[in-house]
Amino acid sequence: MFVVNGLITCYARLEELGLARKLFDQVQERDIVSWNSMIAGYSQCDGISYGCMIFGYMNHGFVDEALELFREMKNPGLSTWNSLISGLVQNNHHGCVREFLHEMQVMGFKPNS
Repeated sequence: MFVVNGLITCYARLEELGLARKLFDQVQERDIVSWNSMIAGYSQCDGISYGCMIFGYMNHGFVDEALELFREMKNPGLSTWNSLISGLVQNNHHGCVREFLHEMQVMGFKPNS
């Protein structure tokens, strides 16, 4: 499973989503890594998708996964910042909020609520 997941991740990162999906569909027993690789691949190209994924991770308490996905983004937009910060508050990670608010402002975004 380790090798298959590595290939799926590799294809997804190279934006070869057709190949990643074909391999994913051939795997009979998928694990969380398989699913995460495909989700990350599909969300790779679109900031809105990243924001939705971060929101979903935060809503289910997967803060580390949300932070990892956020860090992969090249240019997070305001809605993504809002999803991240509100998710941190919702999950009682108040210590990180100041850090991300500062980083957000350094990147040229102003908090809007």
